[in-house]
Amino acid sequence: MKELKFRVWNNSHNEFIRPDYGLIGFCYPLDGRISVLTSNDDPIEHCVIEQCTGLKDKHGKEIFIGDIVSEHNGDIVGEIIQKPSGEYCIAWIGIHGGSSVLYDELSMCEVIGNIHENTDLLEEK
Repeated sequence: MKELKFRVWNNSHNEFIRPDYGLIGFCYPLDGRISVLTSNDDPIEHCVIEQCTGLKDKHGKEIFIGDIVSEHNGDIVGEIIQKPSGEYCIAWIGIHGGSSVLYDELSMCEVIGNIHENTDLLEEK
């Protein structure tokens, strides 16, 4: 069975929650916002939960939804997304409607950042 991995971006503090913080689950209150529950019974609200794709880039780094990847020495850049079908794809920046299946690009793509800390990488050149 495949191990599911997640990372959590805390919008209130603009940082990823440390893996050693004791995450134990997710909570969906009536207002529809997601909260993260910790081992201290301390809910963290206003967060973004991103799942690991289970795939690694050309350097062996795990790839998460929300990562920014590049190919061809940074000539093209894209964001990792998951389509409604469940398929992981790269949505290329500056290529209208352009996307590639992530699995097909693994030998060429490199994680260079994420959508929270490196928004400048998503700007068209």
